[in-house]
Amino acid sequence: MEDYYSENLKDQLFLYKFNPEKRDELYDVIMLRNKNKLFRSMLEMFEEDVDNFKYDSNTNILYIFALLDLIPDVIGNNKYLQQTCSYKFTEIHGKLKDIIHSKPENLNKEETGNYKTIKNILSKLENTIIKLEWDIPQDYDPNKEEFISYIIFNSKNLNILENSVKQFPHIVNTRDEQETPLLFKVLDKYIESLNIYASNPNLGPIDDLIYYKKVIKILLSSEKLSINDEDKKNILIKLQNELKNFKYDVTRQKEKYTYFINSVLMMILGEEETNTISNLNYEYEVHEDFKATHNLEAKRIYILNKNIVQPKQKRHIYSFDGEDAKELDDALSIIHEDGIYHLGVHIANPYKYIGNKSILYDEARKRTRSLYFNNDCIPMYPINLSGDLMSLNEGETRYAMNHLFDIDDRTGELISYKITDDPIKVTKNCTYKQFNEDIQKGSDDEDYYETLLELCDVAPILGRVYDEETTYKEFHNDNAKTLSTSVVEKCMIYTNYQLAKLFSDKGLPYIYRCHMIDPETTKKIEDMTERMRLRDPNNQNKEYIKNLELIKGIFPRAYYTNKNVGHMGLGTTYYSHVTSPLRRYADNIASECIYKFILGEYTEDDIKAYNEYIQMISEEINAKRRTLDSYEIERMHIK
Repeated sequence: MEDYYSENLKDQLFLYKFNPEKRDELYDVIMLRNKNKLFRSMLEMFEEDVDNFKYDSNTNILYIFALLDLIPDVIGNNKYLQQTCSYKFTEIHGKLKDIIHSKPENLNKEETGNYKTIKNILSKLENTIIKLEWDIPQDYDPNKEEFISYIIFNSKNLNILENSVKQFPHIVNTRDEQETPLLFKVLDKYIESLNIYASNPNLGPIDDLIYYKKVIKILLSSEKLSINDEDKKNILIKLQNELKNFKYDVTRQKEKYTYFINSVLMMILGEEETNTISNLNYEYEVHEDFKATHNLEAKRIYILNKNIVQPKQKRHIYSFDGEDAKELDDALSIIHEDGIYHLGVHIANPYKYIGNKSILYDEARKRTRSLYFNNDCIPMYPINLSGDLMSLNEGETRYAMNHLFDIDDRTGELISYKITDDPIKVTKNCTYKQFNEDIQKGSDDEDYYETLLELCDVAPILGRVYDEETTYKEFHNDNAKTLSTSVVEKCMIYTNYQLAKLFSDKGLPYIYRCHMIDPETTKKIEDMTERMRLRDPNNQNKEYIKNLELIKGIFPRAYYTNKNVGHMGLGTTYYSHVTSPLRRYADNIASECIYKFILGEYTEDDIKAYNEYIQMISEEINAKRRTLDSYEIERMHIK
């Protein structure tokens, strides 16, 4: 490296940092250099001055702050430079920590300034490392407090927060310009969320409350967190005052408010109660059992619907599920004749049994969806209904929502689409394993085997309506996917697509399943994924898998809405959920829309009312999704 080049660059970086008036001009001058040479020079300068650092030295190292600001721009999307920089910065990070740990006991005034500078450089370097690894958007001031605040309060990504705290433990002690500790700011958001949650007589929403409680737990779990006795005293007084001053309408509000205040108070005191499933259920408002009134209602519905009129069906209908499936939502039929596939997707129909006025429908709305664990399930509907009366069990007559498609076998064009709510009788309940084995070795049951063959033939045609985005597909990849699961999946996605398209084309109220991600974000995530893969080409390293999960946490999630904007992850213009009504409440709302606007009669007032109703329901489901995901993870940890 040429001395003139490096010294000249140091001067320019110093001016860039401390002369705002010339910043744009200096940026252009610095960036005109060859990027590879500039990158190497920056790393060499940085490492050389760190290697030669002495507390009694007058060497000017303040240029490093500008270097760390600019290096992401110098690297750009060059994957080799990204990887090199990540390794080198990690190495320099270790050297800076050694310098801090080896500080002399008695520092004079000037040396104390050098110590503070090194600590600030270390903090800035950690900021840059996280930025390079996770590509967090830079819409914050470039200092540690603003950075970690962005992750906590804007990004709300617990994976990145937890990883950052593990990698750089002292990050938990950051303070803002008013010297407010990070923990205090999180506690304020927790209390704000608690007041919103507990002020609602029906309690909710709970998402932010659970989220900020988890953030507090992460911060308090750090061995590096520094809370002096005065800080702890102030926190405890604040929490106790909140408890005294809370105003409520019903006792349940006071009860839950007291629980959430005390649970954090105990964490502060280091007396957090051992987590149990009972505690978890109480906190998350998850009810494993149904109340007596729900069970009695379920019994009434069961008795009154035991004898359904026998169906007049010509088709052989088969269901395909996992070996342990208890709630059979869907079944398939197909006839191929005269160049047309007559495909039937037959969906369980809870709405036909209970309507939307039953207390069971209200309870399903609260539960949102069934929860599944190893050899365990918390159903959305009482199991005597979801696993028996409403389930598409073999040889039993059941109400169903039948989506009947006529599809041209050459062009894939949808010739006709009809929906009926006629009862059906499933010919046979099959497993995915049976499907895979029988398609290979054949079967003596000609109708069954012919159905398997026709389903395999029609599946590629059905798959034309969507094209999964690369990153979305990788994050949602099911390693256990087989021919059978792929075929059934295509049938279900096709139905969800065509129904959403039908409502969108007619301009009628409907609950859509949408996913939006801008191309720039997609590109960033793909670059991040590729960067992780470069570190482990075979994708086997535990670190790669962990990093992939962190990136997955950044990827936007699908959501429910009454406004169709398409599903970019699946690569389709229309999408919804209608094929799992025994397990998802959203699918019941889709059935409601079918009954009201496709099979029934409606007015303009109905259209307006349903649009508002669907949006309200969508927001409820969206708000609860993250909480239920979190519940499932925590419950599995306890088990």
